[in-house]
Amino acid sequence: MMRHFGFSELLGIEREEDLWAHRSDLLHATSIVPHAAFRRGKPFAGSFDDVLRTPVFRESFERDFVPSLSMLNPDALYVGLGPTPLAALDRCAEQGLIRPDQVLGAFAHSSTNGGSQVDVYLGLKSIDALNEKDPVRYRSDFLLPAYERMKAVTDRLHAAMKAAAE
Repeated sequence: MMRHFGFSELLGIEREEDLWAHRSDLLHATSIVPHAAFRRGKPFAGSFDDVLRTPVFRESFERDFVPSLSMLNPDALYVGLGPTPLAALDRCAEQGLIRPDQVLGAFAHSSTNGGSQVDVYLGLKSIDALNEKDPVRYRSDFLLPAYERMKAVTDRLHAAMKAAAE
């Protein structure tokens, strides 16, 4: 997904893979609840509203995640991995903890139980092509707008970089 949106150019690196090698200084991966989070014995996979309604998750978000933002580069760019982190980042922007223009949007979560959602997100598969029982059908209300937001923001950044270079 990073390659699709040209992150290497946006970050001034040769390849997106460099973020996991000699340019790991440019990547900070975390979670909005940066500790193992379980609900009823299963990994937590709820909405950001669920995070805010659950005292222990909200406390972790406010005590651990939110303060970490001030430790990052003030010009850092943020990408949520799914709807919950995106909602959290948007809230942080609304509260003035980060600038709204720093939140690029969200990627589809590429977990093994994510099925074909990355392909749908990138437009490689249409919703109509999915099996009727494919749970990704019910994620399209997030996936398609998330792609459009990411595309619009990254296109704007690429255009600004091109204009600055001229």
